[in-house]
Amino acid sequence: MPKVLCIGSVYLDINCLRFPCEEGLPIEEERIGNEYEVITGGSAPNFARFCKRLEIEATLVGNIGRDLFGKIFRKMMTASSVTLSLMECEQALTNIGINFIAPNGVSVLTVAGSANENLAEEWVSKSVNNHIDDVAYIYLGGTFKLPHLMPYFESLAKELARRRVSVILDHGSVPKDASAETKRRMRSLASSVNFYLPNRSEFLGLWEADSLDAAAEKLMASGPSMQRLVVVKDGSAGAVGFTSDERITVPAYDTPIRSTVGAGDSFNAGLIRAMSLGQDLESSMDFASAAAATAISGADFAIATIKAIRKRGSRISPQLNPASKGILKPGEKIA
Repeated sequence: MPKVLCIGSVYLDINCLRFPCEEGLPIEEERIGNEYEVITGGSAPNFARFCKRLEIEATLVGNIGRDLFGKIFRKMMTASSVTLSLMECEQALTNIGINFIAPNGVSVLTVAGSANENLAEEWVSKSVNNHIDDVAYIYLGGTFKLPHLMPYFESLAKELARRRVSVILDHGSVPKDASAETKRRMRSLASSVNFYLPNRSEFLGLWEADSLDAAAEKLMASGPSMQRLVVVKDGSAGAVGFTSDERITVPAYDTPIRSTVGAGDSFNAGLIRAMSLGQDLESSMDFASAAAATAISGADFAIATIKAIRKRGSRISPQLNPASKGILKPGEKIA
């Protein structure tokens, strides 16, 4: 069973579902919705939860405050069976996300709290050293929200390359106030990881390009030749994968929308799971798209097991061994 260490910004999310916000939220006007959920959020926690559903052992590294929301976050992540390596910062507040998702999937995302910006390099480094001999992957999620750790992440990626531990990067949206130095460092990091998994706007924004192909060309020219896979998530248009010698496109699944929050992270987990089973890039991307569809439409917010993905009608029709309780065994192929 593969293992992954997930490092990144963490949140307790309050998602207001089917909320009337298709055109945003007006100032000084009350809008009322009748459905919400409270879940753990952030790219690294989401990825860790989805990995557990796909039979990948996951450990989460992040920071919470010693407050009520921090206690709730810890309890919920523990219930998901993710191993925790959480710093608890007494002077910081656990970050919370208050997200409004319209019936058509459009969302308004807001954040409050200070724990992420207080995640200490010493804590992250200690967690990495404690797990480095056991993991196959290290996942860096929401790294634009951790600019103070960028120099460390750059040096970590180089060290992990020497140790043959694969690095997965999903840096999140490019902040409007991100400094030129932060963006330069993020481009350097993106060019040195094994799996780079942005969405369209993140990819174009960081590489300052007007097309996916132009951004990919800049990326491929930015660093030494190495095993590098870029998969760009493009919402309802599907996903586009780039390697040094091929470009692959897979369509998205047509699915009813409950919440799009975390869809990209479930895609990431599905991609890594399929590739860990020896699938080629196209099959892995298709499996990832099925995982994202399950996440978007799931009644309990993305219980994205391989069995649930099969029920979504995945084009690759995973072959399930009844004795494996719906989980593919290492080495089994997705037909």
